[in-house]
Amino acid sequence: MDIIKTASRHRTKNRINSSRPIKKARLVVNRALSLSLWSLSLSSLSLLFALSLSIYLFSLSISSPSLFSLSLSLSICLLSMVVLSLSLLYSIYVSVSLVSLFSVYLWYLSVCRYLFSRSLSLSLSLSPSLSLISLSLYLFISRSLYLPLPLPSIVLYLYLVSLFCLSVCLYVGLSIYLSIYLEIYIIFYLSREREREGEGREREEEIVERERDKEREKREMIGEIERDRSLAR
Repeated sequence: MDIIKTASRHRTKNRINSSRPIKKARLVVNRALSLSLWSLSLSSLSLLFALSLSIYLFSLSISSPSLFSLSLSLSICLLSMVVLSLSLLYSIYVSVSLVSLFSVYLWYLSVCRYLFSRSLSLSLSLSPSLSLISLSLYLFISRSLYLPLPLPSIVLYLYLVSLFCLSVCLYVGLSIYLSIYLEIYIIFYLSREREREGEGREREEEIVERERDKEREKREMIGEIERDRSLAR
């Protein structure tokens, strides 16, 4: 009974130890994924906002030079630079936090690769949508203020359609590639965990066999001592 209890204790300890790194990996990946997505979305939003509005205001100032257009262009450029600097600082903070998180566990490097590639694919899929939003705002402002458009509307619509097609192609291709990569990683990780569990079971069986051999030897020794005593009597 003692041998069975010790074996069950060893099995429960191995199960708990094998489940702990999986939970830690999930927590780390979820935290790093949220941070990287926020940083990439902020940086892409600021870049696209600055690019679209600077082009629009530069063309507007060239077409109708006035103090209002110049002051508006300068204020929006400064605002976009502030947002860009904040997003860059946030991305630096995210990279430092990722390094500090993944430096503790060495086998998280493959998860880190998957994380950065996934965030890259999501940023590529988000950037066309953000550019669509900025261009739609650009068209709305220009139509509401009755300002002259620097580009014809057909070119803008073609640009929107091409951006949408490009984002769909990039997102589908990268999602397929990353799903295959993640499946391969999961297969290798599960095979390693199974090998470790098999080694642990073999060690437990060896311990149980050794305990049984010791008990048999003790019983044989006790039997020999009792025989010697009976013969002496």
